[in-house]
Amino acid sequence: MPLYTKTADVHMRLLLTAILLVTISGCATSIRQFEELGENSIVPFLQPGDSVQIDVFREPELSGTFKIQNDGNLRHPLLTQLQLSGLTPEDAEGVVRERLGEKYLINPRVSLRVADSPSRQVLIIGEVRKSGAVAYPLGEPLFLLEAIALAGGFTDKASPNRVRVVRVVDGRSIQIRVHVGDVLSGKESGGNVRLLPGDVITVPEIWF
Repeated sequence: MPLYTKTADVHMRLLLTAILLVTISGCATSIRQFEELGENSIVPFLQPGDSVQIDVFREPELSGTFKIQNDGNLRHPLLTQLQLSGLTPEDAEGVVRERLGEKYLINPRVSLRVADSPSRQVLIIGEVRKSGAVAYPLGEPLFLLEAIALAGGFTDKASPNRVRVVRVVDGRSIQIRVHVGDVLSGKESGGNVRLLPGDVITVPEIWF
């Protein structure tokens, strides 16, 4: 009986080791698959709630930060209402330039950028120096290491190799664990996950 128990225990350990090795070897693939989940949900267009910074060269009274209202319009002191929702920032910039050039200015020089987009954020919580929302740049990717840097980096209590990224896709919550410490030290590659708006990053406290 004792011999059977020891043999069964050895078999169980071998089985668990094999499962662990399969899990580890599939980590890189899991990260790539995770990055693909929900990637079509990124909307590169202006939306209600977005705030844009409009700068008109040598016209400070026409410049400023303006919010796109729920009806998709932006209220401007000179141009009154501008329908910008659904446009890319580049196209919106062209609309402002065209409207100013129609009646008010000759060859106006206009720049427009997104100042704030509440619907496009990732949340980072736990052991970072500035936990909270991180703005997701419109039309550009945001990666995990960049988001951590924007949050001020890790605290002294952080456990970098236990960082988790949670993403909700079709009502399902999916998460992966990223060994950020190993990525930063060069021991592991491919761990700088491409994030999506709505992702939640958790940085746990180190175990003592």
